[in-house]
Amino acid sequence: MDTTIRITTQYYENYGDSTSPHWKPKGGFEFMIKADADLVMYVPNLKAVLADMVANESNGHEKFEYIDHEVLFTEPFQLSTEDFENRVRAQYEQTQYA
Repeated sequence: MDTTIRITTQYYENYGDSTSPHWKPKGGFEFMIKADADLVMYVPNLKAVLADMVANESNGHEKFEYIDHEVLFTEPFQLSTEDFENRVRAQYEQTQYA
């Protein structure tokens, strides 16, 4: 059975150069991996493997630092955009005239 690992990282940009780097945090960035569920469940230190993988995606211009991960055994269920927008509009109208 396949599973998805969602990895949350801090994204940095280098505002310096390779000899004098000046790293600025610019927000979050997510990575996804499809993997066999049995492999994921029995790896001794999944966090170390994932942290190493995202660090390898870094270069002289951008870098990624591991924050957390989540193992998803099913795909997320898509809620209705229309329902969401209607609820937000209704809430706005209630607070506007309250």
